[in-house]
Amino acid sequence: MNQLANQNNHLLILSLDDSPGQLAINLNKNVYVIGRHSSCAIKLSGDNISRHHGTLIKKKSALGEYFYLLIDGNLDGKKSQNGIFVNGQQISNHRLENNDEIIFATRENTATFDILPRLRRWEDVKMLWKRTSYFLIFNHNSILKPILFEEQKS
Repeated sequence: MNQLANQNNHLLILSLDDSPGQLAINLNKNVYVIGRHSSCAIKLSGDNISRHHGTLIKKKSALGEYFYLLIDGNLDGKKSQNGIFVNGQQISNHRLENNDEIIFATRENTATFDILPRLRRWEDVKMLWKRTSYFLIFNHNSILKPILFEEQKS
């Protein structure tokens, strides 16, 4: 059986103070740097956000399942100025679980981490679409693109 077919989708759904609606990022790379700096894969804005505020690292469990570890600051050990909070607790690192609420410094930059089965059916896509008021997929090789879904014709 194809091992990739058994892997879940890892989504980071951001609610940013300076953006309408929400931004859904389908995580698939090994490392994401989060912060204000132009080199960050996931860019946040605001006076309370550090240039390199946090880092997401993809890891593999002993059972062969992938997960993401969220680290406060960068990979060199420099922490963010105002911290990262997961489910109300300040963290230095945290293995992300389904429905974790993440706050980057202040409530103006919040995210929810979701683990979803691979979307194979139209009903799954519609369910995800209903969760967000404004849905964008971030493709790291291009610009942000709105994803519009039309009802399938019978």
